[in-house]
Amino acid sequence: MNLLCLFEDNLGELTLQASVVLPTFNERENIGRLIKILEEIFDTHNIDGEIIVVDDNSPDGTVIIARKLAEEYGNIKVIHRPQPMGVGSAVKDGIKHTAKDTIIFMDCDFSHPPALIPQLIERTKYADIVIASRYAPNGGMIAPRIRVLASRIVNFFVKLVVNIPVSDATGGYHAIKRYVFDRVDFKTPDGDYDIELLGKARKKGFKMIEYPYVYQFRESGASKTFSIRYVLRYFLTALKVRIDLL
Repeated sequence: MNLLCLFEDNLGELTLQASVVLPTFNERENIGRLIKILEEIFDTHNIDGEIIVVDDNSPDGTVIIARKLAEEYGNIKVIHRPQPMGVGSAVKDGIKHTAKDTIIFMDCDFSHPPALIPQLIERTKYADIVIASRYAPNGGMIAPRIRVLASRIVNFFVKLVVNIPVSDATGGYHAIKRYVFDRVDFKTPDGDYDIELLGKARKKGFKMIEYPYVYQFRESGASKTFSIRYVLRYFLTALKVRIDLL
């Protein structure tokens, strides 16, 4: 009998665990639908899951919706912060409140397809960090051309400077084993946090693999992730991480 096939067959029968961290700011149009989809995925795929919503005092009432759903489902934690403090900071605060073996970060705007979650969790059997990748074979990015070009340039620069062995180090959609955070800390507060996180994890010897997905430009709400200022910040963060890792 092929032992690898047997292992893969048994893998699907195991109860998977995941804490999904959702940083939010003005996501009223998306948060309710996303949480319901996540709960359906947990049920359908036999995932022992929880959802951690970290809201930066959204004026549109995002936290009110999240709290109502927390009462309904019972596996949702809502962290209400007093002011916007950055995506990286929100992810870091969310990690402190997680309880499962695998921690997933994702955006709330449906640019990160939630249907990918079971595949990301399962592949943590083979690596410490699984990166949902726009640039792995069969991945892609459906967005305005200027965004696609800027993203590719940034990721080429990050891979070259920080020496991260992946093609997409800035997507912000990862599944990471809990024990990684016992040895890896990051301080970058904004959306470029994963450059520092992945750079430090690489230096510690943690294994990373990529799983392809197609990025879809956000369905609702305003984009918070692109401008020339953001691109320059990613460049500067990559240079800083390179120096810190020397």
